[in-house]
Amino acid sequence: MTPYRDRVDAYNIQVLNSLPGETVCFQAQDILNGVRPIPCSQEHTFDTLQPLLLLKKGAQVVVTQNLSSSIKNGTLGVIDSITPDSVSLLYYRRSGGPRKVTIHRKIEYLHLGTSTISRHQFPLALAFGLTIHKCQGLTLRKVIIDMSLSFFQTGMAYVAFSRAPSLENITILGWDPNSFFVDEVSKLRYMD
Repeated sequence: MTPYRDRVDAYNIQVLNSLPGETVCFQAQDILNGVRPIPCSQEHTFDTLQPLLLLKKGAQVVVTQNLSSSIKNGTLGVIDSITPDSVSLLYYRRSGGPRKVTIHRKIEYLHLGTSTISRHQFPLALAFGLTIHKCQGLTLRKVIIDMSLSFFQTGMAYVAFSRAPSLENITILGWDPNSFFVDEVSKLRYMD
């Protein structure tokens, strides 16, 4: 895990390419005002749906929307099968073995003045690596933290280190002591 999205994206593609099998590319469909398809663009920032999603059987992914009481934003799983209209995902619950769920495309809306763009895409993202922000709230069996570049926000080191159940399950890559810093209000609160 790292605080930097570009590093996570590069790592995810590297690991995806190392898996056997064919990569399947899903281009999001963006529709303007409910009637006219428009080119999918990186300029339009949607919270949970990516413009381009690369998947492969065996790829680790994270769900990016709340889909049910058991499948929520942040649920991790492994791709079991892919069709043009659905993705089958194996995920693990705290109790019991793996469970299978079928994921379909979802719609997210972006309002731009008087226009609305709807994006149709699978609510998934590759998750071999994750940003520290995306890991917040998750408990992970093993954690590898890339600390070769300084973190840019207070509390990031705490969030990263607190994802694993014990220190034995944490590996640190690189080291930048500037990754550890505390905001001034917190310092004052605990200095008294």
